Amino acid sequence: MKEDTTIDDVVLEISRLLKEIATQETHQTIFLVGRGNDGKTAIIEASHHNDFEITKYQGETYWLYVMSKIDPGELIRVTVNRFQRMVCLL
Repeated sequence: MKEDTTIDDVVLEISRLLKEIATQETHQTIFLVGRGNDGKTAIIEASHHNDFEITKYQGETYWLYVMSKIDPGELIRVTVNRFQRMVCLL
C-alpha cells in the first residue's frame, strides 16, 4: 500500500475481491474508518446485503474500545501478508 492510500482505495479493492469469492452462503459486512479521498474522516461499508456495493458515510468517529473473544493477531498477520502480496501483483 502506498503512503497516500485512502480507505476509499482499500474498500474498492476489498469489495472487488469479495464480489469474486463470495457465495450464496457468504454473510459479511465490513466497516472501514479513516481518511477518505477528500481528506475528511469517512466510514465506508461493504456488505453482503447489497452485493458488496460501497456505502460511504461522512462524519466524526470516536473509538471507545474494541474487544475480541479470541486473539486475532496471527489471523491479521497472515491476512495482511496475503493482501500485501496480492497488491504487489496488481
